[in-house]
Amino acid sequence: MAKLAQKSVDQAQAAFEKVSEVAHSNVQMFDAAANAYKNRFTDIQLKTMEFAQLNVNAGFAFARKLFAAKEPTEVFTLQQAFFKEQADVMQQQM
Repeated sequence: MAKLAQKSVDQAQAAFEKVSEVAHSNVQMFDAAANAYKNRFTDIQLKTMEFAQLNVNAGFAFARKLFAAKEPTEVFTLQQAFFKEQADVMQQQM
């Protein structure tokens, strides 16, 4: 009877160790996936901030050009050029 009880305990311990190994492996895989996701998300955040800064700078430069314009036709030409440039930039940023 004692041998049977000991065998049951040994089997239970072996089964627990296998489950524990699988769980540990799953935690490591999840951690690696989470880190990869976090790194990618950080890259996207940084790129978004870079694009925002470039777009804001372009807007300020455009405003300066508008204030320097002397004729309404010059304003119209500046607007057309700015909108075209920004459309091109937007396509590149996507």
